[in-house]
Amino acid sequence: MNFFLHKIMNHKKYLFIVFFTILFIGFLFGLFEYQYCSNQIKSFFQTLFIIKKEQDEYPIYLLQNTVILFLNTYLSSSYLGFIGILFIVFLKGIQIAFSFIFIFTLSIEPTSILLIILQLIFEVLFLITSSFTNILLSLQTLIVTFLIEDNFDYKNILNYKLNGIIGVLIILIISLLIRVYLVDIL
Repeated sequence: MNFFLHKIMNHKKYLFIVFFTILFIGFLFGLFEYQYCSNQIKSFFQTLFIIKKEQDEYPIYLLQNTVILFLNTYLSSSYLGFIGILFIVFLKGIQIAFSFIFIFTLSIEPTSILLIILQLIFEVLFLITSSFTNILLSLQTLIVTFLIEDNFDYKNILNYKLNGIIGVLIILIISLLIRVYLVDIL
């Protein structure tokens, strides 16, 4: 176990592979499960993209991403928090699949589909920046707590966390600007 965790911490590409595998499994599960879900679950997971101009779901979008950011930050301080963060990634994959099915059942223009795909890219970037740093911090907490007799370097941890939060806020602002100004034009 010690060798495995150090391998993940030293080579972050393995963590990216795990992250995208879980996101893809959530996407496939969402594609499969869409036909069997109730309408309440479908409407809950379909709010990733805002299609109609009369929908006032910007506060829901901001609340949803704020809750994801808060949960990821809270779970990063736990030594088993990476499991919860990966579950959030799995749920986000389900949400992306439900939104894709909802979008392609509507009759919309191809330019709108391109803007929605751009918006999807920013959603995945938000998920990467908010989850990846927190998974690393949770794994570091696990290693320091159980495997290595070492102290935390709080200055580096807070600097690392602050850089992640600044990146998340920039991506969130750009994604919201795309929602407000580009998608509503079409």
